[in-house]
Amino acid sequence: MSDNALPQVSRPHSGKLSNELQTLTTENWDHLPTLIEILNELLFRRRRLARQLRGNIVDRIIELQQESFISPTTDAPEGPGQVKGEEWPDTGLLRFMGYSVGQNGAGDDSRRSILDDVYALNVPRVVSKDYMSAWGAPGTGQRLRKMAECIAAFARNAKRRRSSAMATAIREWETDLEYLKRTYYIGHYNFAWPDTSL
Repeated sequence: MSDNALPQVSRPHSGKLSNELQTLTTENWDHLPTLIEILNELLFRRRRLARQLRGNIVDRIIELQQESFISPTTDAPEGPGQVKGEEWPDTGLLRFMGYSVGQNGAGDDSRRSILDDVYALNVPRVVSKDYMSAWGAPGTGQRLRKMAECIAAFARNAKRRRSSAMATAIREWETDLEYLKRTYYIGHYNFAWPDTSL
């Protein structure tokens, strides 16, 4: 789907405690699909062990990707036009890292935590080198700008649908943009902040 408000995240490990997920991680240290499943589950958890394990798994995914390539994953295309073929991935970095909004999406704290991690940390390669180069290095204006532009594009694309079902998603995208602006942009960068208005 072109926006990330509607898909429901698969949670095959939702019944496991964090220490059980840690054991499962150790047992599957070289199995990328299982690590991704565990990472998706950890995105719903806020305790220190879960956050620590999430960071370890992201680092391990990056290591594994030096030897292999992970299948593409969802950012909505920017701008009003249609995107063709390979111009835009099926799933991009934000979605891969667990960022989702709407009724089936992550809660406010989880979304902000994911955004903090995407801004500040090394991230896995989810598509091509060209795609990832647009995200820049951790903690830079380029990374923040790309995050903000993607989220603003999600909101604009949803507004074009003129569907009341998208109201929650739009509100959450706009509050997340405000969070990024307040937390990382103001007083640090001077690029034009993206707008969600049509």
